[in-house]
Amino acid sequence: MKFGYTSRNNPIQETWVAGSKLRKSVHINNISTYIGESLVSTLVPEYTRRDTSLLLTDLEWCDSEGKCIPKVGFIRDSYELPGNFDATNNYTPTSRNWINESGVIRQTGDFNGDGLTDFALSKIGWKSIPIYFSKGDGNFNVTNVYTPTSRNWINESGVIRQTGDFNGDGLTDIALSRNDSWSSIPVYFSKGDGSFDVTNIRTPSGRNWINHSGVVRQTGDYNGDGLTDIALSRNGSWSSIPVYFSKGDGSFDVTNIHTPSGRNWINHSGVIRQTGDYNGDGLTDIALSPCVRIVVR
Repeated sequence: MKFGYTSRNNPIQETWVAGSKLRKSVHINNISTYIGESLVSTLVPEYTRRDTSLLLTDLEWCDSEGKCIPKVGFIRDSYELPGNFDATNNYTPTSRNWINESGVIRQTGDFNGDGLTDFALSKIGWKSIPIYFSKGDGNFNVTNVYTPTSRNWINESGVIRQTGDFNGDGLTDIALSRNDSWSSIPVYFSKGDGSFDVTNIRTPSGRNWINHSGVVRQTGDYNGDGLTDIALSRNGSWSSIPVYFSKGDGSFDVTNIHTPSGRNWINHSGVIRQTGDYNGDGLTDIALSPCVRIVVR
């Protein structure tokens, strides 16, 4: 690995580290990886200047032929965002304050179709699904409808929850999977009032990849029918991309098309997957970027 540097353009180049003065006269402008003397890939960082420091904003990965994948953007918690925010901090009665309990898993979505984002909660051992319906002013209407024990998979341990509109009614639903132990996909279809219609349709064993361990699940509309689907990948072991196309009733049509080894980056270990419609055709796409951690001492 080779680091490329360029002169810093911020006005203050000195800082203190462990009691000693350190002069920062350059910053990294490219990182190249090699096998022997052959170039494999190049990472090109982009920065923005803030006061007297440089902040990393984007990172682009390119192969040895100059072919690049979409840039990865970075946002810092301490970065000052443009514009102003109206902040609220309204009191939640103790009897309805489940959202602040430890161990709670929070899923966001529009669970009643009013165009406002709500919270759905689950927790190992619970027998209900509290919903915090946003009122648009920082307050929430809270429901806590009981879930029958025979349909309470959402509150089991080890469950992976994916939100989306799996039946196309405009309300957010929750689909479940569980590594190496289930042979079905429970789907909780929101009814808009804090309750759910729950299905649990069996997935044929030869098509049950969604419940394998190590699987990465990406939701989106991959066929443009208005229903949320789930695409799968798995680090370092698969040569295909199984896709579960929602049929709207809790069942899925499943495909598993082979990906040529020279194009199978989605199943590489350390890959970051980001969904979106990158060509504007109404279908969900997946962009990849490498996961790189650089420690400079």
